[in-house]
Amino acid sequence: MSQRALADAMTERGWKWSHVTVGSVERGDRPLRAAEAIGVAEILEVEVVDLVNAREASQMREATQKLLAQYHRLRHAVSDWDLVRREYAQLADSLGREVDNEVIARLWFPAEEVVANEHRMFGLDEYPWATENGPWMKLYIESERAARGQHPAAS
Repeated sequence: MSQRALADAMTERGWKWSHVTVGSVERGDRPLRAAEAIGVAEILEVEVVDLVNAREASQMREATQKLLAQYHRLRHAVSDWDLVRREYAQLADSLGREVDNEVIARLWFPAEEVVANEHRMFGLDEYPWATENGPWMKLYIESERAARGQHPAAS
């Protein structure tokens, strides 16, 4: 339902709402009064509690979309990294080049090692900032430890 349609329906119920009002409520700039919430819920054919959880659901949906987008970027970056390394090796071999120790020392890492190095460089392999009380943070920390070959319960 559009903001204008919701505003019109609320106006029909006696509320002085415009599409701007709807936008302000959606953004959290304007509180939704309890009596208004009942009207909005009836118009949208949902329970009032669904309106309360709508902002959280929206935040989680946005975070999930961000996570998924980064996952796809990372997959493509790993694939590209492996391809470029393979192309480099094939070219160097076809030209009869000797192994360049500087390239090996600075750039010749599998993608997993690049990620691990980034974690170490930025202190992301330590978790003093993390509160391990929540199930999602526990899962995150365990998966990071497992990726480094540590037992998930290691500290």
